[in-house]
Amino acid sequence: MTAFVLRATKRVRAGRACAILWLALLLLAGPNQTATAQSENALRWDNVATRAETLLNAERPTDTQLETLREDLSRQRGEALAVQGNARDRLSALEAQLNALGPAPSDGEVESAEIAARRDVLMTQIAGVKTPVLEAEESYLRADRLIDEIDSMLRARQSERMLRRGPSPANPVHWAAAGSQLAALSQKIRQSYAVMIAAEGGTILRQALPLAVLLFAVGIAILTIVRTRAVQFVARLLERSTRSSSRAGYSFVLNFIRIAIPAIAAIPIVVALFQITPEGVAMSAIRDGIIGGILLLIIAQWLAYSLFAPNALDTAVLPRVETVARRGWRMTMLLGIVVALRGITETLSGANLINEAAAAVIAFPVTILGAIGLVRLAGVIRDVDDADGQSGQSQSNLLLSRLMVAVAIVAPVFAVLGYANLAGFFLGPTILSLGLIGALLIVFAVFRDSLEQWLDGSGDEARRSARARFRLLPVLIGFALICVAIPVLTLIWGGRVTDLEEIWIWLRDGIAIGDARLSMTDFLSFVLIFVIGYTLTRMLQAVIRNSVLPRTDIDVGGRNAILTGVGYLGIFLSAVAAISSTGLNLSNLAIVAGALSVGIGFGLQTIVSNFVSGIILLIERPIKEGDWIEVAGYSGYVKGISVRSTEIETFDKASVIVPNAELIAGSVLNWTHTNMSGRVIVPVGVAYGSDPKLVAKILGEIANDHPMVLRTPPPGVVFMGFGADSMDFEIRAQLRDVNFMLSAKSEMNFEIVERFEAAGIEIPFAQRDVRIRDMDELATLLDKLGKGST
Repeated sequence: MTAFVLRATKRVRAGRACAILWLALLLLAGPNQTATAQSENALRWDNVATRAETLLNAERPTDTQLETLREDLSRQRGEALAVQGNARDRLSALEAQLNALGPAPSDGEVESAEIAARRDVLMTQIAGVKTPVLEAEESYLRADRLIDEIDSMLRARQSERMLRRGPSPANPVHWAAAGSQLAALSQKIRQSYAVMIAAEGGTILRQALPLAVLLFAVGIAILTIVRTRAVQFVARLLERSTRSSSRAGYSFVLNFIRIAIPAIAAIPIVVALFQITPEGVAMSAIRDGIIGGILLLIIAQWLAYSLFAPNALDTAVLPRVETVARRGWRMTMLLGIVVALRGITETLSGANLINEAAAAVIAFPVTILGAIGLVRLAGVIRDVDDADGQSGQSQSNLLLSRLMVAVAIVAPVFAVLGYANLAGFFLGPTILSLGLIGALLIVFAVFRDSLEQWLDGSGDEARRSARARFRLLPVLIGFALICVAIPVLTLIWGGRVTDLEEIWIWLRDGIAIGDARLSMTDFLSFVLIFVIGYTLTRMLQAVIRNSVLPRTDIDVGGRNAILTGVGYLGIFLSAVAAISSTGLNLSNLAIVAGALSVGIGFGLQTIVSNFVSGIILLIERPIKEGDWIEVAGYSGYVKGISVRSTEIETFDKASVIVPNAELIAGSVLNWTHTNMSGRVIVPVGVAYGSDPKLVAKILGEIANDHPMVLRTPPPGVVFMGFGADSMDFEIRAQLRDVNFMLSAKSEMNFEIVERFEAAGIEIPFAQRDVRIRDMDELATLLDKLGKGST
């Protein structure tokens, strides 16, 4: 039997050793395959980075080459970051498994063969995973450095183009060059149409022209007849409407059709332009410039009508004065035309249809028109404040108007000096920024008016109070609109799309804090989980308050303590869960806690003392809500206990905020700590000569007859002693509710006066007998004084 057991044991050990060896081979094969794949990634990343370094060291790489290479580097950086994240997760799991095996044996110690084999396998896996992590980190840093170099080079080139001086439009020499350029352009247009007419005997143009004319007619009809009729119809409905909700809806529809109908009208016009435009790069550029100008004019007329609305002042966003509205409408349309003309000029220049001198000469009158429009619109903004009934201009409008005037002065000066790009940098983005601000004002005004009409709408008081919680919503919408406008303003003022992408990547990938990386996604996850936890905590408190606690015999103070404790515990657990969702190791917070302990010891000890005292008050409950206490010279009821202070409402209906530490460390008189009963003492004095037994009997009957006096223990009457003017008695009785002490004492005093008067017992007042010594000497002195006066 013993031999059989030994053979079985050997077989089991041999099988276990084979299993461990096979597992080790499999695990060792995994990291090698992973390392191979990661090495291929590292090789590919190295090729991209080497190509980028070669291009940056070249003499003059083009902007297109740099932008393309930057996209490849950005993609490489994202891949490297993803590899780091995945590998770190696996590395953390392997290290946790290794730590589970315990510390490695020191010199002289022996570890079992199974654990030693498993430790070797895990260490080999960890070494295999760390290699791609290091490769990814190196590739990430290298790509990030190259991206910074490319961005710096592109910004330097942009600044160089902006500050480069070109031909001045004030030089008469360039006027003739501009005329010849425009003549050549018109000749090129005529030749393009001549080729189109001659092609296939003019068949193409004859087939396209009727359709183009029809499309043009449809677009013009929609833009003039349909738009005018629709606006007039909605405006009449708006005038006839008396309900506030209907007026808000009609205002929204009116704003919508002001941009929707012109946009619809532009569709057939654009299609017609494609039909009759000859083939070629030049004509395509001219067509694209015209289409861009049409779109800008559509937006300009929408802004002009919605902001000022000279023909429907009730729907205007800005103050509704007809003269101001008409000037504002005209200047907005003028600036829209300026932006459209500048766009067409830049399109022609970009397509090399006109040279730099001709572009400067053609753009100069447009710049002058833009400067005039800015100055006039600045005056309209100043008049808007006056029309709004303000005594002085608001700081924002005053600053905006001054900036507009400054740009109107600076832009033509730069243009005359030959800095056409710099003049365009100031003028064009300023006008576009004003348009964006106007669009945001329109959207915000429509939303605000609709919300106000809904909040002030019909319904009972409960519905209106429920709607009142949404009054903060316009502020949130305004903040959201500002967040949306910031990227658009960045693009308007020369920012590149790649700059915005870089910011988004930074928000998405986050920053490294130790071994963890915090990103915008982690932040949103933190906020979402905390909000969910907070909401669940409030729901649990509501269930406990409404369904659980009413079924118990716990007093009001105990219920409030339970609800407060549940709230603090829920918020704490929500915060822990939210922090854990970000990937931060909570053990690392011990370092922060250690650093904060120094500040707590010096400057925050009072706050911490009050906080701890508040927790003690909620747990130990020496004081609870509803108690009648006296502390720090104040007497009143406890209205609320928070973690820092306790609110006491005095009998004068004044609130006293007492720090919790004072309630724990000091002496507090709590009249209602254990129960509501309490003793009342009513002192009374009777004149000497009164029957003390009769007095005691009457006082005892008064105490026993009072409804608030307890029968057990019975009330008593005490003969306190002989005073200077009276014999002093006291009624001592236990009341059912000590809160009625003052009223019970007053009622007993009324009854004492009535009963004593009926029994002939006198309640004395203070009396004094005055005796003058040496009366004879005083009379002699008075006599002498009388003779002396005569």
